[in-house]
Amino acid sequence: MMDRLERAFTAQQHFAAASHELRTPLTLISTELDVGLDTPDPSREELDAMAESIHYAVGRSAQIIDGLLLLARSGIIEPTATTDLAELIDGALDASLGTSEEHGLTVRASVTGGAAVRCDPVLMERMLRNLIDNALHNEPGGWMEIDSSARGNEVIARITNTGPMLDETTMARLGEPFYRAGAGQGDVPGTGLGLAIARSIAEAHGGRLDIAGRPGGGVIVEVVLPTIEHDRSLGT
Repeated sequence: MMDRLERAFTAQQHFAAASHELRTPLTLISTELDVGLDTPDPSREELDAMAESIHYAVGRSAQIIDGLLLLARSGIIEPTATTDLAELIDGALDASLGTSEEHGLTVRASVTGGAAVRCDPVLMERMLRNLIDNALHNEPGGWMEIDSSARGNEVIARITNTGPMLDETTMARLGEPFYRAGAGQGDVPGTGLGLAIARSIAEAHGGRLDIAGRPGGGVIVEVVLPTIEHDRSLGT
């Protein structure tokens, strides 16, 4: 009963946060339409600017809704495959290669194979892509490093990236739905759901996600998952 109450309370918090986040793009759409309707004879340039603003707001709303649906789905998994975590990391890295080149970042990988996990491979790769993409929103000329290793009954994927020094308050809030470090200090990309989704997916697979500051600036994220021989949380 306590577990159900906790899930209901968490869902209520997510709903309240989502309502707040969706209000901004919807307000922008409403404002742009009101201005357009109040303009007697809008020029082509004015119509184009209005359309661009509305297109951005609609895309932003879609990102938030997609993220919420994935966050809800990640709490209920069907482990359909036995997969080497290293293969999923390689796939996620390949998918993010364009982003690293676009940002001019150095990417280093040291991935050890042989640690199998029982998982939903689509959700697991999405978790890894979220973490890699989050690390790639980095300072110009920075770097991201990913490595994996087995430790006893667990396999650990560690993602480290350069970046600004983050205070204790910011570090404590990383991973909260819709929280974006640096919001309010310029345009911060993303919806603030990436780390929350990654944490939910890790926990649904019987693992955990740990976030810590990197000495000198940046973040270290560790995903710790049970290996298949010791996957007690999923009934093996």
